[in-house]
Amino acid sequence: MRRDLVLTGAAALVVLTATASLQRVFLDGAWRPHAWGAAAVALAVAAAAHRLRLGVVGAAVLSAAAFVAATSAAHLDIGGWLPGRADLAEYTALWAVAVNDLAHEPAPARTTPGLMLIVWTGAWWVTHGLHELLVRLRRPGHALVAAACLWAFPLAVPQPPGRTWPQAMPFLAAAALVLLLEPDPDVAARRRPAGSPRLSPAGVGLGAVAILIAGSAPTIVPGYGQAPWVNLSGQRAARGYQPIVDVSTRLTLPAPRDLLRVDAPRPLYLRLAGLDTFDGYTWRVGPAGSPSFSPDEVIPVDRTLPPEVEIRAQEPVTVTVENLSLENVFVPVPYHPLRVGGDAARSMVYSRDGTFIASSQTLDGRPALVPGLAYSVRSAIPNPRPEDLRTVTEHNYGDPGDERWLALPRDYPELRAVADEVLAAADAATPFDTAFALQDFFRDSRRFQYSLDVPPLRDADALTRFVTTDRTGYCEYFATAMAVMLRLEGIPSRVAVGFRLGRQSESGQYVVSTDNAHAWVEVLFPGYGWIQFEPTPALPDALVPSRQEIIPSEPVGGGSRPPRGAQPASGEELPDRPPDDVAPTEPSARPSVPAARGGAGSQDNGTQPLPWLLVAVMGGGAALLFAQRRPRGDLDDRERVLATQRRVHSQARRYGVGRRRSETAREVALRWAAEGRVGADQARRFADLAQAAAFGGLVERGAADEAERLGGQVTAGLRASVTRRHRLVAPIRIPLAGAMSTGRRAAAVVRHRVLG
Repeated sequence: MRRDLVLTGAAALVVLTATASLQRVFLDGAWRPHAWGAAAVALAVAAAAHRLRLGVVGAAVLSAAAFVAATSAAHLDIGGWLPGRADLAEYTALWAVAVNDLAHEPAPARTTPGLMLIVWTGAWWVTHGLHELLVRLRRPGHALVAAACLWAFPLAVPQPPGRTWPQAMPFLAAAALVLLLEPDPDVAARRRPAGSPRLSPAGVGLGAVAILIAGSAPTIVPGYGQAPWVNLSGQRAARGYQPIVDVSTRLTLPAPRDLLRVDAPRPLYLRLAGLDTFDGYTWRVGPAGSPSFSPDEVIPVDRTLPPEVEIRAQEPVTVTVENLSLENVFVPVPYHPLRVGGDAARSMVYSRDGTFIASSQTLDGRPALVPGLAYSVRSAIPNPRPEDLRTVTEHNYGDPGDERWLALPRDYPELRAVADEVLAAADAATPFDTAFALQDFFRDSRRFQYSLDVPPLRDADALTRFVTTDRTGYCEYFATAMAVMLRLEGIPSRVAVGFRLGRQSESGQYVVSTDNAHAWVEVLFPGYGWIQFEPTPALPDALVPSRQEIIPSEPVGGGSRPPRGAQPASGEELPDRPPDDVAPTEPSARPSVPAARGGAGSQDNGTQPLPWLLVAVMGGGAALLFAQRRPRGDLDDRERVLATQRRVHSQARRYGVGRRRSETAREVALRWAAEGRVGADQARRFADLAQAAAFGGLVERGAADEAERLGGQVTAGLRASVTRRHRLVAPIRIPLAGAMSTGRRAAAVVRHRVLG
């Protein structure tokens, strides 16, 4: 009973430490009650079943019944513990949502009800299996495999540089404790063969190679985000920065990197897409509730493209774009594109929904934009007179198609109150006045501050806190807040994503880098099109419309760029949620960034001690291995025969056919002959020579040479007689058995002190 309680506590510790890695998957700690609650209840039920002496099947049935009741209480809105038919339908629907969230939510993800159901279910059944294997069946090795799956899966989620040991070491320590408390019977049954050498030549060589690989591999193999040595996918995945803005995804982008070189007659924004649906967390193209979007109609771009909406006043502009390093399905172009020229146009199509240009093979993930590609775009920029926009009133809205640009996931009473206050102070009576009043409100540096050092915009109240209390954020915060408040006032709006033009070179061309990725607001003025607004402050290269100039001719800061420390970090404004039908990947090339001096990643052009240390370890191991294998020149004939016998028996143990406890050297040689592993005459003669040397008999002249020759033949015969699997594990069989024996002895000491 005491042992069962101790092992149950160890199982609880293993589950607790294994679930710690789930923090990599989610942006907040709301998953903990689900994971730990499920584990606690499942462990209690399994322990009760074991105490009641139920069998494995009985315990599983009891756990399943408890799972249904607990899941109903924790995840379904029902009045009792037992679900009815309607509740089962709700449960099925929730699982459908869970599978959808699992497929489309980017990590780190928000704690949606569907994902929490998956966490609850996984933690429950892993805990139940862990208890059954560890406590009931006394199979800790098998139990830890199940726990390791729960622990290792979240570790696949990429994370920015930082400490990872808090998510790894606790689980490893808990697993070691389990093995000390209850060694696996397969391991405990092993015994170190009597007389086996303390220092194995193969172990020395294997250890040297392991140290060499462990020390050198991190500097040789490709790192995260780098190009692989071999592409096994059969096709090139779409890379780069995708046009879906996930306003709460953690921003972890590479150092500044030039993406595009643009020849344009004036400053403008290069737009990837207009995102018309907001679900409280994420802006996307397509209808609400749909995880992916496929346009009803696509049009080849090598012809004149139809306008998304009527644009009465427009300014024609033609730009040429040279792609430096951006690989993407979506193509950055000025809004509104009319035609794309160049060879690249053959692989591009246009969608009126979202007004984006993408690859004609979008569903296959093939990029329309690859490094080295050049294309030209003729666009019509909406450029109405301010007095024309002032004539637009709320009576101009009401088209059925406007509803999707007014939809919100819920009411935002606090934001509505702030918007009403702002509009009242500005005496805004038209959509024109409303849009500029809100733009001015967010751009007021006395109210709002630009910063990337903010938590993700994830939970339901984060947007409200940003506007009413925190008032610190980056471009996606500002664009989201302004677009939502415009919708609350009945004005169709959306968020657009793309790039600012960036710095202008001496040749007059603009160089767009990851620093210039951006999100802004577009407002619909019927008859005049979607007009661009800029609510984000503190960006000197931003294009900010005014009441006198709808399309600004110069950036707000005159195009100058501040020092890097004074503006957003590399690419941080970049919308980093990929389209739901395209797998996100990292850029195809990542610049080398020198690490801080003295840091772990610092490099120096001088001599480094690590390579020399690795060479010394490898050379020392090889020398020791050679010295142990080479016949000693100072040994007499008798000692040479005995040394040969030890080498043969050592190799036999590695192949799994070593001497048994009750066998003499002669008996084991004859057994090898009887089993057909070596010749009978060879076995007898080798045994006679070894026996004579061992018991002090007369060693004939030349017996040592003969023994070494026969020893080689016997070793070769033993190797040929075993399976390939035994030959492959031969180098580690004896060191592994020794390690297991040591661990078993340590476990016995711990058990004696803990359990008595």
